[in-house]
Amino acid sequence: DVHGMLMDRAAVDAFLTDLKLLAPDEMVLGGDILECGGWLAKHQPIGFVAACDYSYQEDIAAANWFLDEVQKAAPSAEIFYIEGNHEDRVERWIVDQVMGSKREAQFLYEAFSPQVLLRLKERGIPYYRRSEVYVEGAPRGWIKCGKMFFTHTLGKGKNAAMQAAQKTAGNVTYFCTHREDSATIVFPSVGLVKAFNPGCLCSMQPIWMHSDPTSWSQGYAVDIISKSENFQRLHVPIWRGESLAGAMIERFKS
Repeated sequence: DVHGMLMDRAAVDAFLTDLKLLAPDEMVLGGDILECGGWLAKHQPIGFVAACDYSYQEDIAAANWFLDEVQKAAPSAEIFYIEGNHEDRVERWIVDQVMGSKREAQFLYEAFSPQVLLRLKERGIPYYRRSEVYVEGAPRGWIKCGKMFFTHTLGKGKNAAMQAAQKTAGNVTYFCTHREDSATIVFPSVGLVKAFNPGCLCSMQPIWMHSDPTSWSQGYAVDIISKSENFQRLHVPIWRGESLAGAMIERFKS
């Protein structure tokens, strides 16, 4: 959850510094790399003009910058991009404009979609849309890498991780809520399953939250995966532009 023009540049810079040192084999971008605010956000509070004081072009440019820097920092990583509910605003706007004409919708999609404007095909990054099924038996927009499901939205509120584990009955990483969270359940017929949210890299207190503290947290996650596809998840918090991964990275690199 970088959110384009609403990214926290200090948090993003800390993440990119770690990324270069970690040199991952694979990366999953969990969606909302763009904010798609202003005219694409029907829920924007009336009167809060500052909530949409940038253009879609600027939002695209910010997300392209982020992807450029990610690929520079981790040039060997295979990257997967899951569409978030904010990128999904573009497709919803397109449907509103064409009133159900599939051919017109495809024309507008090829002109305005994040998939095209972020040059994902040229970058070699597959884009997983919320409207498509990628894993048999799983909901639309879900993907699976090894023993982990990934999806953008799954559960809300302070018990989101527990809800995610209960709904999935399998290991799952979700995003959207902007808070580091995890939960563990043992199902007798399945075994140990865990649900995770790694946090976000966007501004911590957007204007539409008014004076109510968000309780969001910045950070990312690292999975250390064995040949058997068993994994160990490590959450890395970022606080005021400083990654707390220093000791871990020094230990692994030694």
